[in-house]
Amino acid sequence: MLSINQNRNEYIVGFRGVRKLNIEIKEEVEMQILNILEQPITKLVLNLHGIVFIDSAGFELLMEIEQKADLKDVKLQLMGVSDEAHEIFDLLKMEQVFEIV
Repeated sequence: MLSINQNRNEYIVGFRGVRKLNIEIKEEVEMQILNILEQPITKLVLNLHGIVFIDSAGFELLMEIEQKADLKDVKLQLMGVSDEAHEIFDLLKMEQVFEIV
């Protein structure tokens, strides 16, 4: 489900075969990403390419990741945000919380 690429202390995490960031995958994704944040890491990029829908559990997951990254002084970026997902970020004013590249 997740593809994880590491280059020194920077990680890029992508989603393979996933179109929805929702309650069905939240627990598994959360466990894997929070494990990454336990490593000596300076930057985490979540590649949301292919994600067209994010439900409340998905946003809760993103917020948990953002908070943990902030506590660890890890730069968090979102990339590959689809037009559909970008609309949701706009509606919820989440662009003020996340750095979208």
